[in-house]
Amino acid sequence: MTGSGFDKQSGRVVAGELKAPGAQSTFLVAVAAFAFVNLAGLLLAFTAPMLLALRTGLADAGKALLHLPSLVNLGAALLDLFGYTALTLLQPFVMILVFLLVEIRLAGPPKSWGTTARSLFYRAVETVLNTVIALLLAKLFARLLPGSLMTFTAAESPNVLVATASATLMILVALLLQDFGVYWAHRLQHRAKALWRFHSVHHSIEHLDAANNYLHPLDHALPLVFVGLIGAIIGLSYEDFLIVSAIRVMHDHFIHSRAPIHLGRFRAFFVDNRYHHFHHSRHFEHYNKNFSAYFTLWDRVFGTCYIPADDEMVETGIVGTRPAPTLWKYLTADLEGTGEDLVPPPPRGQP
Repeated sequence: MTGSGFDKQSGRVVAGELKAPGAQSTFLVAVAAFAFVNLAGLLLAFTAPMLLALRTGLADAGKALLHLPSLVNLGAALLDLFGYTALTLLQPFVMILVFLLVEIRLAGPPKSWGTTARSLFYRAVETVLNTVIALLLAKLFARLLPGSLMTFTAAESPNVLVATASATLMILVALLLQDFGVYWAHRLQHRAKALWRFHSVHHSIEHLDAANNYLHPLDHALPLVFVGLIGAIIGLSYEDFLIVSAIRVMHDHFIHSRAPIHLGRFRAFFVDNRYHHFHHSRHFEHYNKNFSAYFTLWDRVFGTCYIPADDEMVETGIVGTRPAPTLWKYLTADLEGTGEDLVPPPPRGQP
């Protein structure tokens, strides 16, 4: 396991290497998952509506290599090359790696390397299928909604500070509105039995962290519909949607992380990992709390807010329900138990 060891020669306590059982196999699974999602991303990039973007990206990458061979220009060209696929497929696994290293450094190794490896495998499958669903929904919205119902763009200004402030404000408003959509989609996932079957796959996870964190692919569909409708109504551009998507992915890994890093008093306004962990709580008193993704506003407005203290943490999972042990059970959302059990509240007069 990752931890400290004793150096007999120097008499000092030294950091140990990653020797936990299963750590090497977890690493191999992570590499395989990373290769899988990026290969799938390349295949998806060759399908409409990304073929034109792919050709443009290839041309830009070639120009960057031939005329301006710098890492900055090449990086920008490659980002354009992959576009949405890069942000939805590549970024999640980069974030998983970053948060996993932070968690190991600050909180020790995962509870189970085997569970982490299984979660990474599920996450790879989820990411690819989720991207396919997102592309299909994007096509559907393009057909059903020929244009935005209102203009929602950053103000143009020759002043760099004014233009930057305007663009930042626009992104914040977009996040706030999308958070409203995610909030109600999330509440429906807990209320409707047909939706809860797939959402309980996510809630069944024990020892929640950035790597041990996955959803059923169909669990993405309803929030994507809500977010897509809001994006279509306000006329969010493709570039702005990429920015919002990138922020969502980074924030999603943060709020599921077990690293002892949180927002402190700012948790009253913004969702952090402690705030969201209580949404996954096994305990009755935290049931149906903290549905919001970014801001606590909608939880406050609709009476579902629970603000934990800085030193307060909670066990996650569902009593009587185990995480899916196989890929087939994961894809069919066939979990052991009802998926609805909770730890009952303590008797009166007892903590």
